[in-house]
Amino acid sequence: MIRRDFYRINNYRKFLNKRFLTDVASLPSATATGTSITKYRHWETISEDNTGTNNAFGNFTVSSYNLLCRHYLWEQVYNYLPKRYTDWSYRLPLIDENLVDLNTDIMCFQEMEYKIYKLHWELLLNDKYDSRFIKKRKSNYWNKDEDMMDGVSIFYNKSRFELITCEKLDFAKIIDSNNNLFDKTSDLVQRVLPRNTVGLLLILKDKRYKDKYIIVTNTHLYWSPKFTDVKLIHTFLLKNSIKFKIKQLENDANLKINEKNIGLLMCGDFNSNPYSSVYNYLNYNNDDKNLITKDEILKIFKDFNYGKTAENLQNELNNDDLYDHFNLKSSYRLLYDKEKFNKTTYTNNFKDIIDYIWYSDSNLKLIRNLGSIDENYLSNFKGFPNQEFPSDHIPIISEFKWND
Repeated sequence: MIRRDFYRINNYRKFLNKRFLTDVASLPSATATGTSITKYRHWETISEDNTGTNNAFGNFTVSSYNLLCRHYLWEQVYNYLPKRYTDWSYRLPLIDENLVDLNTDIMCFQEMEYKIYKLHWELLLNDKYDSRFIKKRKSNYWNKDEDMMDGVSIFYNKSRFELITCEKLDFAKIIDSNNNLFDKTSDLVQRVLPRNTVGLLLILKDKRYKDKYIIVTNTHLYWSPKFTDVKLIHTFLLKNSIKFKIKQLENDANLKINEKNIGLLMCGDFNSNPYSSVYNYLNYNNDDKNLITKDEILKIFKDFNYGKTAENLQNELNNDDLYDHFNLKSSYRLLYDKEKFNKTTYTNNFKDIIDYIWYSDSNLKLIRNLGSIDENYLSNFKGFPNQEFPSDHIPIISEFKWND
């Protein structure tokens, strides 16, 4: 049972370890060793311009992690796993340790249950972090308490960053209020509007500098490979929300924001691999090799009727000033190209890269990434969760510094 007075303990890491050992001791054949984000993983240096590690004055770390909501751990899907490792009483202490061990300056989570966030995780981390959360709308299939619905959250180190503003994005509501961008065709109404996909957009000021700001977004796109069109439209919406917010910020004389002093981080589970339309739509710029062509990005719309929505996507792809501002890149792209990183989710039937940290190469320099899990370790398991990894995703972590 979760109690608020639990968090009055000063040394909560010590308490978590004690709690973890107690919980697993009652489970048959459980190994009470605890876990760590960096266990079986190594840091991969990207830039030799690495003046120190996390302690370097200007460096900051960012992570993205799909926690695997307890309500989506369906027995028929995860029946290849020992039941003790899918039980919530086992997974929760492991997730708690993960959240504490992550310790990055910005942490983005997907499939975070609102009720547990409010009563547990928000309080667990509040010594160091402030946070924002958006809960997904209740779906027709949902038969549980509405507060047990999951959503996405962003935690930020409050000694390093100051929150300027937060936008909560419900993509279906945005479509309803933007008739100039969207035709209410049957495909839009039947395929896009029923999805309860959401996102967060935060503007953070870096306290270590006089005038440096970061836009941070977090989202979790729809899972089904049969709905690539929906995922692409939601990505289009996310990018346009960023553009709109930039224009607002640039018109705020008090902030003094311009394209040279603002960075961009787009985190999340995009449910799209590097050969997908979503990935290449975000990646499309003149300085990087795209994995599929512009025509291939949009060919999914040939099977549907979206009217001017598809035309707006095409126009943006041809004339997108967001790329001029930021020159978006995926932080793990170099490791992927070198075949040193090939999965962020690990299940029996699906192993691929679908989680990303996109960053503005124009203003941020990528220093290093936390690399893959050791393949010798992975070969012992059909998939996650297991006794040490509580989710079917692994957290990805990137370290950045501001460009001079």
